[in-house]
Amino acid sequence: MDPLPAAKPRQGETRVVQAVGVWLPTGDEDYAIPDLSIVDADFRDNMAQYNCVDPAVFRVVF
Repeated sequence: MDPLPAAKPRQGETRVVQAVGVWLPTGDEDYAIPDLSIVDADFRDNMAQYNCVDPAVFRVVF
């Protein structure tokens, strides 16, 4: 994980995060928690349930 934040992908526009779930549109309790993600910097503005966010804010998921 260390090299990715050090690369500073689009600094200010994105963030590298762990333990943030992707809210899936297939059901009320459907979500996935990737190991590592690059998300929009304002991802917290799109929070859903269970520490998940709208899939539109995800740029890369590992």
